[in-house]
Amino acid sequence: MSQQNWPDGLLKDRFSDREAALTPRPQPPKNRPGLIVGQLIAAGLLLSVVACTSPSGPSVIKPAVTEPAVTKPSADEPSALPTPATDSATAPIGQPESAVTPDNPDLASQPNGAASAIAPADETTDAAFPACDSAQTQQAMNRCAQASYTQADAELNRVYQAVKAEQPSSGKRALGKAEVAWLAFRDLDCEFERSQFDGGSMAPMIYSGCLSDRTQTRTAELRRPALPNLSYQAADAQLNQTYQSLLAALSEDRTSNLVEAQIAWIEYRNSNCAFEALYSPTVIGETQCLARMSVTRTAQLEQSLAQSSL
Repeated sequence: MSQQNWPDGLLKDRFSDREAALTPRPQPPKNRPGLIVGQLIAAGLLLSVVACTSPSGPSVIKPAVTEPAVTKPSADEPSALPTPATDSATAPIGQPESAVTPDNPDLASQPNGAASAIAPADETTDAAFPACDSAQTQQAMNRCAQASYTQADAELNRVYQAVKAEQPSSGKRALGKAEVAWLAFRDLDCEFERSQFDGGSMAPMIYSGCLSDRTQTRTAELRRPALPNLSYQAADAQLNQTYQSLLAALSEDRTSNLVEAQIAWIEYRNSNCAFEALYSPTVIGETQCLARMSVTRTAQLEQSLAQSSL
């Protein structure tokens, strides 16, 4: 049979088989080590990137945060300020504690937080401030009040050194403890006095005047004043009556200031009377000292009561 006489379908099949035989078949890739190594390196880098960015990747170590320690008040410290309506101005006397030497035992006072220099009694006199007798402006009166306090402070330091020199080691420690307690009382009490004029131009004068008065009172105590003709029970009753009258006349803020000052005064009273009972050159009972100091404190509160009514 000639090609011309082949059926059309059979002719197309033969051409298709020939075309398929002439088409090159795909060959499997040859082994190329360099290409395989590069692909492995790329895969490793990709895995590293995924590990670093994945949530389950390496964790970041954060520095530890230390919580501040909370100091709890001891059982000896008052849990709250005394309630004016129920508590009195004084507290029972406890046993004397071990004396504590002040930060600078050579100085009796530290005005405004800084230690003052020890001066002889005649180094500063009223003649050094002649302008104070005729001061007219509030600024001048403030300066004169500060100068008066500086003078009183120098005298206190002189007397304190004389008393300290007479004491044995234990007496020096007891005296130092009393002085530290007095400093705390002085600052709180004068802050109470100043609070009535808070923000006013008279406030510095009132504060310096209080510092001067409390310093002179402390100097007189170190000079061993005469004892009052009054029992401690009677003196304590008068003090509490005056204290309650003053509390009733004060605002809430000033009431808190007075309570804090009174707590400090009780600590000072106890420390000072413990020192006097043990180391005073004259025989003195602790209750006698308590009576004398109560009379003095009553006078101070009476003055504050009169001032608060202005």
